Amino acid sequence: FFGIVGLILGMFLFAWTQKIVYEWLRPYEGELTSVLYYGVAFWMAFQAMRFGTFGFTFVVFVQTMSVGVIAIWLVGRMREFKTYHYRIVNQNNE
Repeated sequence: FFGIVGLILGMFLFAWTQKIVYEWLRPYEGELTSVLYYGVAFWMAFQAMRFGTFGFTFVVFVQTMSVGVIAIWLVGRMREFKTYHYRIVNQNNE
């Protein structure tokens, strides 16, 4: 669509959305789940740009990434629980 102008606008839109996702997830803080979620988001955005259809991108996500995202979520929840439990135990011991 729209030749070179469409390419430039598309790349601008892609970079803008990735910047928003980057600032939202904050992978630079080193939190493992944020880094992995950002990687998945970037990969899915690349697939959407590559194939150009939401349907195929959704199928790729379900077939290749959904199990990983669920695992990341579970590991993140377990780490969150351990940190919370550790704080409660330390408060009670003081």
